Amino acid sequence: MRLTGTGGIVLATALGLFALGWWTTDNLLVLIGLVLGTPIIADLVLGRRALSRVSVERALPVELFATHAAMGGFRVGNAAGRVSIEDRSGNARCEVQSAGECPVEWRFDRRGRVRLAALHLRSRHPLGLIEHRRCIEQPVDVWVAPRPVPGSVESVPTTDDVERAEAPSRSGDFLDLRNYVDGDSVRSVHWRTSARRGELVVVRRAGDGGTMVVVEVPASEGDAWERALEQGCGSFLEALRQGPVVLRLEGQSLGPGRDGRFRARGLRALAEARS
Repeated sequence: MRLTGTGGIVLATALGLFALGWWTTDNLLVLIGLVLGTPIIADLVLGRRALSRVSVERALPVELFATHAAMGGFRVGNAAGRVSIEDRSGNARCEVQSAGECPVEWRFDRRGRVRLAALHLRSRHPLGLIEHRRCIEQPVDVWVAPRPVPGSVESVPTTDDVERAEAPSRSGDFLDLRNYVDGDSVRSVHWRTSARRGELVVVRRAGDGGTMVVVEVPASEGDAWERALEQGCGSFLEALRQGPVVLRLEGQSLGPGRDGRFRARGLRALAEARS
């Protein structure tokens, strides 16, 4: 806590009158000094109690990208008077005057894993003489994906097309099993294998061919590597609008996939790529 400008004037005046009255044995001045000091004590006790009752939770954005502002919020409870909330790790801050949700923007300068630590609260309730401060430890890790930059994507034949080109087969012949992706027909799900694996698996048959999009991030170093990741991120997001995607990064392949979980896995892989 610290005294505000007004609080400093009130306290200095109260102490001055009290000291002068004590020195001159003027009981009236002593009494006036004590009376002037009473609001300081009341503000100290009531304001500290009010701020200790405030509860705050982060409502983080679903996706975070380096240098891009992402909308989220703070869920605030038991707020009395104006309360300033600041998340210094994510450059997010807002002011509220009552309980509810306060919209804020999170912004991060670099990609990667970021630890959000404490929330810092400030309030001058109730009398404005003291600025009360409180720190709420609320650690959480977030992954910031690279800044998406438009890049090129490549469409390649699926396994079905390749096998039909090399060895034509009758329409409907069983080829293999693959993981379910958003948009697959429920009728193609292989329920027995899905139950055994604990995730949906579909049957691929001759005649079910199509294309998938391959996004490959070329290996590089330094700033060139960061630019490649940014272009890879932009290409990955664009490719998801076209169909199933395979993401190739640092010698590993992720996918094919297209649903929300796959999108989140791809963005996290791009965020966690070596620096």
